[in-house]
Amino acid sequence: MYHETILTVRYVETDKFGIAHHSNHIIWFEVARTSLLRDIGLPYSEMEAQGVSCPLLETYCRYGHPARFEDRLIVRTSIAEMSPVKIRFSYEIVEAEQGYTVACGQTLHAFVDAASGRPVRLNRFRPEMWGELVQRSRPYFAGIGGQ
Repeated sequence: MYHETILTVRYVETDKFGIAHHSNHIIWFEVARTSLLRDIGLPYSEMEAQGVSCPLLETYCRYGHPARFEDRLIVRTSIAEMSPVKIRFSYEIVEAEQGYTVACGQTLHAFVDAASGRPVRLNRFRPEMWGELVQRSRPYFAGIGGQ
């Protein structure tokens, strides 16, 4: 199962030909990722307020069909992998009307202490947050390791 976020390609996101610039896809991944976290009741702002940050370690995007100005897009987001030290999200961006794939990709994030920037084992650093993340994200993940 996946979480869906609906977006519309804005004029500012396009080039002179009306095609969305490739850099926007990574931004759309972020919008979808934070939307998923918010919708499961763990908004990123709350995680940071509790001292946990999730910096990006790697990103991957495979581009398919171009997105154009005013296209309605659906970003389907799932959790591909999660452990107490990292979380990997998968994304598929599809054009809402015709259903073709615009792009797909993944991002990998670490759990770190927001104050020091040092990696943490979320199940030890904030066990209640880890428990909530595991429980609330169940519909959106493929597997959880290191419990």
